[in-house]
Amino acid sequence: MAVVAVEVEAASRSVASARFTCRVTAAAAMRPDLEQLVNLFLINRGILIAPFHNMMLTSPATTEQQIARFHDAFDASAAAPAGRT
Repeated sequence: MAVVAVEVEAASRSVASARFTCRVTAAAAMRPDLEQLVNLFLINRGILIAPFHNMMLTSPATTEQQIARFHDAFDASAAAPAGRT
């Protein structure tokens, strides 16, 4: 019984460590200044997004043309700081 308890405890620590690592990695990847720049760039092109939790949600009713429009605008936002737009 003691061996099982130790294994469960070790597994629990591993999961907690993995969760902590994911949170730290996600936090390190966050760039509020860049997120604001992209949001403003898209808004100026008539596209409003509400990003949160490092994802963007779309409606099942979103058309392929709307996705293509967003994709093109997002590509342009990525190219803009490099002076390619």
